[in-house]
Amino acid sequence: MSGTPKLLPLGSAVTIADSDIPYIIIARGFQKSSAGFLAGYKALPHPDGAAAGVKEIVIKQTQITAVVHRGHETADDAAFAKKQLENAKAPPVQQPAVAEPDLTVDLSRPTSLPPAAPSAVRNPKDPFSELRSKGKRR
Repeated sequence: MSGTPKLLPLGSAVTIADSDIPYIIIARGFQKSSAGFLAGYKALPHPDGAAAGVKEIVIKQTQITAVVHRGHETADDAAFAKKQLENAKAPPVQQPAVAEPDLTVDLSRPTSLPPAAPSAVRNPKDPFSELRSKGKRR
């Protein structure tokens, strides 16, 4: 694949192999391939568009058989295409490995429990008396 592939502008209508209906390009970018980079697109069938039950498809540059209509294009499109190609060429960002907490327990010596708090039960026959008295002013 020689040179940099060109991106079609948004709104372009294209026909693809194995389909008689035109598709409208709604998103674009570059895909890595074994021979370099290919333009890739998301598209919707014309005239349905983004209707209920209509799924967008992914189209590779090599699947496009004809450009029926070119979409709106400005100087910003060239800058966008350049940025997309730079992003595609950049190596994937490796996320740092999450450090596992040290969960080892030393069982060679017994652990000591903290001293128990003195029981504040006011009524020994009612173990919930302390809970009932919480929130009440004394």
